[in-house]
Amino acid sequence: MLSFESSFYEIIGILAVALIIILILLIAVGLVQLAISIRINKFIFPRFQSFILDSFYSFFESVFNIFNMHPDILEEFNIKLKNQASLEEFMKVPPSKRIVVLPQCLRSINCPARLSARDGIKCLECGKCKIMEFVSKAEELGYKVFVVPGGTFVKRIIIKERPKAVIGVGCFPDLVEGMKIAARARIAAQGVLLETSGCIETIVDWNKLYDKLYLGLNREFRGDP
Repeated sequence: MLSFESSFYEIIGILAVALIIILILLIAVGLVQLAISIRINKFIFPRFQSFILDSFYSFFESVFNIFNMHPDILEEFNIKLKNQASLEEFMKVPPSKRIVVLPQCLRSINCPARLSARDGIKCLECGKCKIMEFVSKAEELGYKVFVVPGGTFVKRIIIKERPKAVIGVGCFPDLVEGMKIAARARIAAQGVLLETSGCIETIVDWNKLYDKLYLGLNREFRGDP
């Protein structure tokens, strides 16, 4: 009996040590890839890197803190990495199968639109912010655009619309969570980080957002001069 128990615990110990070694190797590989990618501004195996970064994000944050590197660098890199990982799939999807999800914090503080429990906030084209102009162009291309107050609506919209691709805008935690939801649903996602944080009248780089809007579209479809 003692011999069996000893053998059992020895096996458990060996497996635990092996697991720790594997985790250390994965983290080491991730760090090397991260450093190289940032240095050459090019992603190496983006899907694998995204998985490693998500799995050990707190560790990578700690490393950045040790070297006094601004956390925004890691956040922006994470979003770019996720964008690259799904870029080819996204570009193959026609606009009619794509949606755009905007956060309600982009609205003017004086926005007259009201929240719908089904579709989020429907733009009333009051002209008090830039959402109206963007929605008009996106819908002209074939997209559906949703302005939402939070992650619950994102899940609801994905279930309702069943898109093949999605463009999301948000602060880092919300955007990463939204892109993870899309990945689990096998939806190609592209994200644009907000330039400012907060809950009221936040700012997005509209040029970056328009670039995402036109991904995979030829010149004739885009209507470029």
